Amino acid sequence: MRICVTILLLILLSGCSMMVPDTVIDKPQPQQLRQLTLLLNEADKAIERGRFIAPQFDNANGYYRKVLVLDAGNEQALAGIQNLIEILSLKAKQSLEIDRIRDYRVYTSWIEQIAPSSPVLAELNALDPDRQTSGDSWTIAVSDLKARNSNAKKSIKQAALTAKAYQSRVKIIAPTDADGRWIYQQMRSVADEYLFRSSLIIGDKAKIVVLDVP
Repeated sequence: MRICVTILLLILLSGCSMMVPDTVIDKPQPQQLRQLTLLLNEADKAIERGRFIAPQFDNANGYYRKVLVLDAGNEQALAGIQNLIEILSLKAKQSLEIDRIRDYRVYTSWIEQIAPSSPVLAELNALDPDRQTSGDSWTIAVSDLKARNSNAKKSIKQAALTAKAYQSRVKIIAPTDADGRWIYQQMRSVADEYLFRSSLIIGDKAKIVVLDVP
């Protein structure tokens, strides 16, 4: 009888030694938790100050990346990065609405630095004015525009007469507000003071786009 009990105990002990322990999940330690909280708070402050990806050592994207280095998959950091992309996307669209093309392109480039594969980029790139223009267009060399010379005036005259003939809307792209206003004044002077329906976009190029041309 004692032999049977001994054998039974040995079997039970052997079974226990073969049991696989529960998987241990590493949790952030108190010191690490304080560091993560500090970084997330700094990211919030950076967003409030408009420090989205710059300066180098004090920007929201940088703080979120530091959190992910310490705690890969941190939900707050991942959600923060997505929120950052949405903020920049909204600012890019608002810039387009008021014809601030340079600002639109800056915000778009920041999103590209944060998340190069984000579908938001495709949506914003489709709104780029250079891809949206239609109709006839005349490009003016910036050097000619600055010189206010005959080459610039020739292109402006052709654009003005075409726009007047078709009573078309006009989009003027110029490096500065003063350049754009000069182009518009030249258009009116060669078209018998015709009031063009125009919009001015500040950009790197000098260009007149006559829309609604059949």
